[in-house]
Amino acid sequence: MNSPSDRGAVGRVYEDVKNRILSGELRLRERLDIDDLARTYRVSGTPVRQALSCLAFERLIAPHPTRGFHVVLWSEKGLRCLYDWRGMLACLAAETSERIAPAKIPNGVVIYADAVASLLQRLNANSNVELARAAINADERLRAARMVEPDLMPECETELAALTKAMVDGTLEQLQTVLRAYHQRRAERAGEIRARALLRALPEEDE
Repeated sequence: MNSPSDRGAVGRVYEDVKNRILSGELRLRERLDIDDLARTYRVSGTPVRQALSCLAFERLIAPHPTRGFHVVLWSEKGLRCLYDWRGMLACLAAETSERIAPAKIPNGVVIYADAVASLLQRLNANSNVELARAAINADERLRAARMVEPDLMPECETELAALTKAMVDGTLEQLQTVLRAYHQRRAERAGEIRARALLRALPEEDE
C-alpha cells in the first residue's frame, strides 16, 4: 500500500499535469515522459506513473507508442462522437434541472470554452451524480476543441446567448432542441475543428 507521502505525490502530480493539459500548456499529442516528470516534480517514477494512469482513465492522455504517455488528440470520428455524447448528457441533465437565474457577468475577459462549460454544468445541479461526473469529463476532453470554435464559428457568442436564454426561460422541449442543435452543429464540423486545434497545438518557431 502506498504511504501517505506517496499518495500526496500522486495527487500533486495528477492535479498539476491535468491543469497543464486543460490550460493548453501541454499541447495535443505532446509526449509525457515519466522520468522527465519525476525529475520535474522531484518524486520517484511510481507516483508519476500512477497519476498518469488516472489521467489515462479519464481519456485526457493515452499510452505513447514508444514510452510514457501523450496528450490525446481525438480522431475526427472521435470528436464527433464526443460532441454528440456531450449533447446527450446535457439533454438528460435538463430533465431534472430547474430554470436557472441569469448568470452575473464576471469582471475581466471570459474565455469562451470556460463560459460554455460553466453554463452547461449549471444543468447538473439536480442530476444523477454519475451523469454529472460524465459531463465534467466530457467538458474537460472538449476544452481544446472549444478553444478554437470561435475561430471557425463567428456565431459562437450568439449561440451561447440563445442557449442561455433557453436555459433561463425556455420549456424543457425548447431547451433540449437548442442543446441538440448546438452540439450537432459542432459534430458536423468536427474535422475542421480538429484540424484547427492541431494547428493551434503546433510549437512556435522559436521554441
